[in-house]
Amino acid sequence: MLNEIGSYEAKTKLAELLRDVSAGKQYVITLRGRAIAELVPPRASRGKDRRQAAESMRRFMLDAGGAAGQAPAGLAPELHERVLGSAELLREGPL
Repeated sequence: MLNEIGSYEAKTKLAELLRDVSAGKQYVITLRGRAIAELVPPRASRGKDRRQAAESMRRFMLDAGGAAGQAPAGLAPELHERVLGSAELLREGPL
């Protein structure tokens, strides 16, 4: 989730913002109400988070579908396959 912060406030609180970003928080810096920049963790950190999220999603889908790998009740089987396939792609390589 991106939190909005004005450019003046970002300038005055840069050290605090950097600590937050190192902990995974993300910011959109605005100037006169218009987004001008994003302050986010380095790409390697974001990729790790995405892979972890994909792995968690894959485990959930497999657990919810049981040993047979069936889609959880109420979930379209083709969506189940897309989720599992996406999770595999994320685990295999860099983003």
